[in-house]
Amino acid sequence: MLTAYMLRPMNLEIDKKWLIGGGIGAATLIVFAIVAWQVKSIDIPVISEGKSAAETPASEAEINELSNEFEEEEGEALETCLILWNGEGNAAARQTLAVMEASYASATFSAIYPDRCLVTAANPKWDLAAQFLEGELEGEAGEMFVSFSQLDGGSASTLDPSVTNWNLVVASEGQLWLKSEMEDPEF
Repeated sequence: MLTAYMLRPMNLEIDKKWLIGGGIGAATLIVFAIVAWQVKSIDIPVISEGKSAAETPASEAEINELSNEFEEEEGEALETCLILWNGEGNAAARQTLAVMEASYASATFSAIYPDRCLVTAANPKWDLAAQFLEGELEGEAGEMFVSFSQLDGGSASTLDPSVTNWNLVVASEGQLWLKSEMEDPEF
């Protein structure tokens, strides 16, 4: 038998909350299903021991190949740097090295300007050091040159180790050559 209580309208407030909560839950499950399906369709190569290619260490041959490529590229860049250094437009910087009687020199690339050559020279006997940064191309057509600007001068003992690989030979007039290309330089 129906009672007055049973005929009373239901509390729709509770039903709406359940309906909204159920909808959000269903939407979340659908999103998770789509993401799981997408991830499952990605082909992740497994080399060995359950590791991906990115987690597998490089072989010694791969490391040597990359090292050789890097050394070749760096060597070519340093040779270009030295051609510019020894060029006609850079007499002032070379004169500075000659006057300070630099016995050590290195060419690297500036951490701040990675496309610019950085020359560091030192005379440990007098505790002197100087750094030069490759400048812009100057001059007129047919007579173009690059000069190096002196960045810093000071004590050789305070140089950052990253610029002291001393990979160059210094001539008495301030010219520079790669040590790797010199057997027994005669200046």
